[in-house]
Amino acid sequence: MNANQLAAFAAVCDEGSIRAGARALNLSASSITRSLHELEEEALTQLFRRTTSGVTVTERGQPLLVYAQRVGAGMKLAKEEIRLMRGESQKRIAVAVTPWITMTVLPAAVSRFRRCMPDVTVEFVEGLRAVANPLLRQERLDFFVGWDEQDGSNPDLTFRPILRTGAAITVRKGHPLRACQSLAELLDLEWLIPIDPPSQGGIMYRLFEKYNLPFPARVHPIHSFTYALGLIPETDMAGVFPWPLIEASAMRNLLCAVPLREQMDDHVYGVISPAGYPLGAPARQFAECLIEALHAAVSSSDPEIRRVMSSVEMLV
Repeated sequence: MNANQLAAFAAVCDEGSIRAGARALNLSASSITRSLHELEEEALTQLFRRTTSGVTVTERGQPLLVYAQRVGAGMKLAKEEIRLMRGESQKRIAVAVTPWITMTVLPAAVSRFRRCMPDVTVEFVEGLRAVANPLLRQERLDFFVGWDEQDGSNPDLTFRPILRTGAAITVRKGHPLRACQSLAELLDLEWLIPIDPPSQGGIMYRLFEKYNLPFPARVHPIHSFTYALGLIPETDMAGVFPWPLIEASAMRNLLCAVPLREQMDDHVYGVISPAGYPLGAPARQFAECLIEALHAAVSSSDPEIRRVMSSVEMLV
């Protein structure tokens, strides 16, 4: 077994076919086929199945795929560093950014990054944990800026804290329960909650559990925060919004935080990336541009920006 065979296995499984895997590695289909055949011979088992729609990894091949993807990612990073040594630059990165930062600070961060690395293409992925974390584990995402449990439940991911902020139960302006002060009064509402890997909406589950209340019966999981932005201002549904997003001018005229006696815990947000693999130079630069933009927003003299960032405590 060698690194090239594992990289071929990972590429074919990730891309869905031998031809696509070969294109991703800039190799011929015949050389990829040969590497896979040698790998299966050594493993004494079938690692993937060919179908009319492509290839799928077998159950016995799945554990090996995890290691193969890491080897492939390591080779990719090594090649990037060699290109940098030659004075060449990486042409593409993929990042996910939590929605409230996307809607407030990301434009300034992207402008900074474009000035530093104008030739790098940035792929932006939905900034929810249910979307981003699997892509991080598949090495298809450079990093994700979001919150983490910090409870050891993700040992395969590295977390670099950036900031702390809070959130609030949010409804539309004019909602009949907009002034209620008890969480129990909101139990009968319909809720929109971002689907979350550990507990299908962990923040909300912990909130109701903390105050010994049953979880609401009518909960609609969402795979994109866009649904919350579109539905809550126009319906009687409720959701959880971070304070910076509630205070943003685009949302402030549409939403209001319910003044509950029960308090939600603050969350620490940071840069999340695959453990054991340093970020490539462009990804590092993008992360630093984002942190610089956050610092600039927190210390801004603009009263509108200062209001949006008033709940944010920088940790770096």
